[in-house]
Amino acid sequence: MSNPSAAEIGEILVAMLSGAVGENPTRWRRLLGPVEALPIWTNVESNWRVTPIATGEELRAIIAAIEIVRKQHPYADS
Repeated sequence: MSNPSAAEIGEILVAMLSGAVGENPTRWRRLLGPVEALPIWTNVESNWRVTPIATGEELRAIIAAIEIVRKQHPYADS
């Protein structure tokens, strides 16, 4: 089984956030920003990152979603 792409991880996060918190998926995509795949040799525990632009409760929701998704998908195909 292959790893999801960075874009697929982004969509997993958006689906989780819009389902759990509500709001429009487009809004979550904007607040989340792109998921970036990193070289695995520099990031051995997980090779993707997100730099959200959200604040407050939305940022806390994004961080919680990232923690959940990272446990299931620590690596993204680049």
